[in-house]
Amino acid sequence: MSINGILHEISPRLLQQLREDPNPGPLIDAILAYEPGQAPAKTDVEILMTLLTPALRRALSTPKLRAAYEAQVRRNSLRSPGMQEYLEKRRGRSIDPADVGEILDLEKAWHGVHFLLCGDPESGPSSLGSAVLGGSAVGPDRGYGPARLLSSGEVRAVAKALALLAPSEIMRRYDPAALRRAKIYPSGWSKEDRKEWLAVAVLSTQSFYTRVAARGNATLLALS
Repeated sequence: MSINGILHEISPRLLQQLREDPNPGPLIDAILAYEPGQAPAKTDVEILMTLLTPALRRALSTPKLRAAYEAQVRRNSLRSPGMQEYLEKRRGRSIDPADVGEILDLEKAWHGVHFLLCGDPESGPSSLGSAVLGGSAVGPDRGYGPARLLSSGEVRAVAKALALLAPSEIMRRYDPAALRRAKIYPSGWSKEDRKEWLAVAVLSTQSFYTRVAARGNATLLALS
């Protein structure tokens, strides 16, 4: 199974709500599942659909596969007492479209972008190290660690640090051997298209932070 990195722009109000919520997991799920223009999930099956990755939700968009998924959910998941408890909490976590904004899905490029920015496979204290793996942990472990929050001030610091770096300068750091030694996810860094793939992801990250900082908003980061 692949590990994907995604960044969601959120308002300072929603950031504060996440920090104050004693059980922010369902709200985090709702944010990560949110797509601009989508109708709020109303049924239990629709709520469970939001727990799937974007790729899986797209795969289930065909009527036949969606029907098979719904039937399986009703037979199994909806009968679980734990799932009923989760759904009860999730039903009250609707998302105001005014509190969510741009989404940056780095997919499997997240680790490579992080490494090119700060030269370390792990998260670090610097603004560049915070762009992908920084911020403060919030909510439960999602399989690859909890989601993380960057305040509007931290977002501005990241945007400023990124603005000081020319994309060409960042990409000069691309070294397949160094990426392999550092065990940067995914792999295959010697493939011809990998450098261009990562360059696009770096540019997208710079642009994302520039725009989010200009709007004075915060960011929710997650690996899934």
